Amino acid sequence: MVDSVVILAGGMGKRLWPLSTPQRPKYLLDPGIGHSLLRATLERAAQIAKHAIIIVTHCDHTTSILQELSGVPSTLQHRIVIMEEPQSKNTAPAIAWAVAYLRTQQNQFSTLCVPADHLISPLDRFKRVIVEVHTIIESHDCIVTIGVAPTRVECGYGYIERGAPIGNGYRVAAFHEKPNQDRAQHYFDSDRYYWNSGMFGFSNERMWSELETHAPQLIAHFNKVSHSLSQARERVREGIRIIASHPQLSHLYDQIPSISIDYAVAERSSHMSVVPASFDWNDVGSWDEVAALHLGQGLTHHRTTSSIEVNARNNLVIANQRVALCGVNDLLVVAHGDDLLICRRGESQLVKQVVERIELKSKNGTKINGGTEINGTERK
Repeated sequence: MVDSVVILAGGMGKRLWPLSTPQRPKYLLDPGIGHSLLRATLERAAQIAKHAIIIVTHCDHTTSILQELSGVPSTLQHRIVIMEEPQSKNTAPAIAWAVAYLRTQQNQFSTLCVPADHLISPLDRFKRVIVEVHTIIESHDCIVTIGVAPTRVECGYGYIERGAPIGNGYRVAAFHEKPNQDRAQHYFDSDRYYWNSGMFGFSNERMWSELETHAPQLIAHFNKVSHSLSQARERVREGIRIIASHPQLSHLYDQIPSISIDYAVAERSSHMSVVPASFDWNDVGSWDEVAALHLGQGLTHHRTTSSIEVNARNNLVIANQRVALCGVNDLLVVAHGDDLLICRRGESQLVKQVVERIELKSKNGTKINGGTEINGTERK
């Protein structure tokens, strides 16, 4: 058990376009479990947090999050605090903002920080790992990350290399960026490397100290804010406390860099350790991951009842209209509104590039509809 859990509800999840959009980010989607990823994360947090559950999110998403959390028992509502950010500036500012608040609260000494959009099961194994994380926090005053043993050769994740044993975990020898195929094969063949899950446990004072040491320009601004948190505008909606943008916070976010906690602290700190995960973990980071969940583990299909397949197999269809597939295999078909994605399984990492092209055309005022792209060149 930890005193508090910080849930980072940020990022669009570009690889899950067209369902994931800036207006409805990935963590609000249901990948087939009967509720959103955020709701699943909150329910896990309630099992391991003694006190507060902090949700850090962009101010534009507060209303959607409140709608998603409607029906949460009142005993849980009173523990939730939504902390609004005026801009999305990656994970280091989000964590600094949460820790600045937690340092002003009584009985809030240890924290687990988790993304809002991951799938984890079973719960009992997750809870046992958190006990191990908390033990290392207390006995060694480390920042503890959770590493996932690779189940395949994967170039899409960062890796953690383990060092000497410490408690039920290991010192971190090094963090490694997303590898090429050969290096990913090397990581997979070794037992010394883990996928970086993006989950961190720490004492709030240790995290603050490491931010001061390794990201002094970032934390100097938050130090100013933390001394005047009493000025923060607080309101309550549906039993959930909301800390709105601090009077100085918008100006602060204009000045601070967009930087991840990995770059700001984890890759630089000498106080990092890793505990291997004994639970199943999936970051639901692409349509291939969603397809694996649906087609491999029997989760509820998002298929329409009117979808038709003739001499076709291993296709995932997510649509509100009738879709017919004839003589094709291993396709991902996702329709939402006016947007349609057709992708071969194994190639869904390319979807991010689709979103980036849409964003670029929108920024440049280029007409998006009415043209096709062949080998990256638009043809009319």
